[in-house]
Amino acid sequence: LNSIARSQVRALLPSGMTELLEVFPILRQVHGVGKRNFGERTTDPRERRSRAFAGLRDLLSNIAERKRLVIAIDDLQWSDVDSTVLLSNLERGPNAPGMLLVGSYRSEDTESPVISALQRAATPDIDLRKISLSPLSPEESQELAVALLGDGPKSAERTKMMTIAQEVGGSPLLLAEIARHLQDVAESGGLANTDISLEGVLSRRLDKLPPDALGLLRTIAAIGRPVDPEFVMKAARISSAQDKMQLLASAYMVNLHHGEKDTVEVFHQRLREAVIDALPPESLLEIQKNIATSVDESDEQDPELMLDIALATGSAKTLHYLLEAAEQARQCLAFERAAELYKAALELSESDESTDLRYKLAEVLCLAGHGQEAAAHYLALAEKSKGFAQLDLIRRAADNLLWTGHIEEGLKPVSYT
Repeated sequence: LNSIARSQVRALLPSGMTELLEVFPILRQVHGVGKRNFGERTTDPRERRSRAFAGLRDLLSNIAERKRLVIAIDDLQWSDVDSTVLLSNLERGPNAPGMLLVGSYRSEDTESPVISALQRAATPDIDLRKISLSPLSPEESQELAVALLGDGPKSAERTKMMTIAQEVGGSPLLLAEIARHLQDVAESGGLANTDISLEGVLSRRLDKLPPDALGLLRTIAAIGRPVDPEFVMKAARISSAQDKMQLLASAYMVNLHHGEKDTVEVFHQRLREAVIDALPPESLLEIQKNIATSVDESDEQDPELMLDIALATGSAKTLHYLLEAAEQARQCLAFERAAELYKAALELSESDESTDLRYKLAEVLCLAGHGQEAAAHYLALAEKSKGFAQLDLIRRAADNLLWTGHIEEGLKPVSYT
C-alpha cells in the first residue's frame, strides 16, 4: 500500500476502517491512514469484530481487483483460533478476494486449528494444494556439500564432509554451517585432528565467541523465542552490546528481524539445543534467574512476549502478564485468546481475585460464541451473590443459553438459597 499514491490508497480503503485498525493497528503506518479519524466505532464488541473482518475482506478484494494479490504467512502452526476464524471468513462467499495464500508450517504440527481449517477449505472456488518440502536426500546433501566446499578443502576433507552430510538430517542450513567451518579450519591447516561432527563444529564456533557475545547467545537460547534485543542485553547484564549482537548475526548464530518491533532469535533449533546442552545446570539456572528478574523489572509494552518469558522462567509477574495479555487480546477482539488467558489466570489467582476474573472470563466466552460455557460461569457467580446482582447473573446465563440454542436449559427456573 505504501508503494502507491495516497489517492489510490484512499480508493482502496473499505468501510469499517475504524474496527479494522483495532485488529491491525500496523495499518496506521500506511500513508493516507496515519492518525486519520474514520468515524466512531460501534459499542458492541461482536459487531466490531464482524466489521473488522469484513473490512479486511473488502480491503483485500479491492487490492485484488487492481493487482495480483499474494499473501505469505510463515509458521502457520503458531496461529490461534481467532486467526482461524479470520481466515475462514476471508474464504467464504461470492465477494471473497481473489488471491494466492501461501502458508508454511512444520509437518509435525498438522493438528493446529488454522491448518486444520485451511485443509477443510477446499471448494470448487478454492484450489487447495499441499507441497511437502522434504529434507535433502543423502545424494542431494552430498551434491550440495561439494558445491559449498568449492575448490577449498582437498579430497580427504571432502570425504569427511560426505560422511557427515548424513548427520544434518537433510538440512541445507546446517550443511552450510559445517562447510563454512571446514573451509575456515582447512585454511589454518588444522583439519586433520578436528572433530567435524555437527556437535563438534557448533562447539568449536561457540568457543571462538567473545565472552559478551556468548553471554548474549546463551540468554537468547534460554528465552527460546523471538525477543526484543534490548531486553536480551538487560537480562544478560551486558550494556551497549549492539556490536556483539551484529557479530552473532553475521556469524549466522542469530536472526535479527527489523520491523515495528525489532526481535532476535537463535538462527536454528539445533544450534539452540547445542548452546543449552553445553551449559552446566547451575549456569543455565543463573541465566533463567536473570531473565526472570528482568521480566519482573521490565516495563515492556508487549504483554504476550513478556508472558511467554514469564511462563518459561517462573517469574513472580506471570499472573500480571496473563491479565495484561488477556486485556490486550480482548481489546484487539481476539476473544478466543482472551478466554484462554483468563482461564490460565483464574488457575493462578487468589480466591479474592477469582470473582472478577470469572466474570471477565464469562464475558469473553460470550463474545466468542461459547454461550453454554459462559452461562456456567455466570451461574457459578450467581451462587455466591444476592439480590439484584444475583438476578442479573442468572439473566446473563439464560441469555447465553437461549442465544446459543440451548432453549430447554435456558428456560429452566433456577433456585438459589
